[in-house]
Amino acid sequence: MSNGVSHMAAVKKAKTEKAEGIQKVSMNLTPKDLENIDYLKERLNLRASVDAVTQAMKMARQLCELIDEDDRKIIAKDSAGNMETINFMI
Repeated sequence: MSNGVSHMAAVKKAKTEKAEGIQKVSMNLTPKDLENIDYLKERLNLRASVDAVTQAMKMARQLCELIDEDDRKIIAKDSAGNMETINFMI
């Protein structure tokens, strides 16, 4: 009997270790939020809504890192070499 109990404890510990660092979040989504999730799923060929939310957070972080903190803009160059300023209202 103790062997079965120790096995169950080992399985529980392994599951806990795999889930470490993951936090469950619950939130209310507006119809526009759901529309945005569906758009991202289709556009990025994602299977699940959670993948769309995860990808959106990654993209938002990358964008924030690119935006100049003082001027709130990105200067981009197109394939022809023309410079363009993209201003953000944050």
